[in-house]
Amino acid sequence: MYYLVLIGFVYYTLIVISYGIKFFSIRYFMGCFSPNNYFINFYCVLVIIQPLLNLFFKLEKKHQKYLLIIFFILFSIVPTINNSIFPLINLYNPTINFTSRNSDYGYTLVHFIFMYLIGGYIRKNNVQIRKSISVFVYIYISIFITFFSYIFSGVCAYDNSLVIISSICLFCFFNQLNIKQNKILSMLSSASLGIFVLHTQGLIIKLFNSIFRIYETIDKSFLLCLKTFLLYTISEFLFCLLIVIISKSIFYKLIRKISSIKILNKEIYKVEFIINNNNDSSQGKNI
Repeated sequence: MYYLVLIGFVYYTLIVISYGIKFFSIRYFMGCFSPNNYFINFYCVLVIIQPLLNLFFKLEKKHQKYLLIIFFILFSIVPTINNSIFPLINLYNPTINFTSRNSDYGYTLVHFIFMYLIGGYIRKNNVQIRKSISVFVYIYISIFITFFSYIFSGVCAYDNSLVIISSICLFCFFNQLNIKQNKILSMLSSASLGIFVLHTQGLIIKLFNSIFRIYETIDKSFLLCLKTFLLYTISEFLFCLLIVIISKSIFYKLIRKISSIKILNKEIYKVEFIINNNNDSSQGKNI
């Protein structure tokens, strides 16, 4: 996330180039540096409270499991029944929700933290599912969701039990892969967050919708629609990747410039020296 500010700057530069300097707005300019994206907002909060959340993993394994089961019932099974099954028999009640007054379909900090705890539990306790079973369950659930999304409302929601189970299977599958270190994969993984931030921005969406006219191909042949979706996805990914690479290169050049200034280096050294002395003195008092 250290280069998100530069990504915002590059993104706003593209806006000025596309629409001209008359488009300038202080409000919009500041908005480019603070993404209005639920995932990024929750991610920032998660980073702040992560030390507290990690206390969960100091509990005994059975206690972790019991709590996760309770969380799964409250924050997944109950919303799934209420959002997907109850509407079919006219029993839907928007107040049956443990995170907000109305159905939020998993777009809450509570579900974000819940998924973090599940992932941490799998990694720490080395939970493994056979790769063949993980793939089979993931594909089966994906097909089910695709075909029955027209019948069951909320079946694609992030708090839906099937979505969470398929996510766990997919995570376990990749967690067991022994992938060797690769420069290309490392570069793509480090750029994934920036790409995610960019692809949700209005200018990017408008640009690629105008190029591929995605909504006009939905009612046409399946092959044409599939081809358009693939080209749209790959092109948008590569375009956002290019912006991220440019932003990172600018960031590293700025760091090198700053580190080359001797005065700043001396001040940084003085601060580190004072901090180390304070730590040593405090340790001596504790002893």
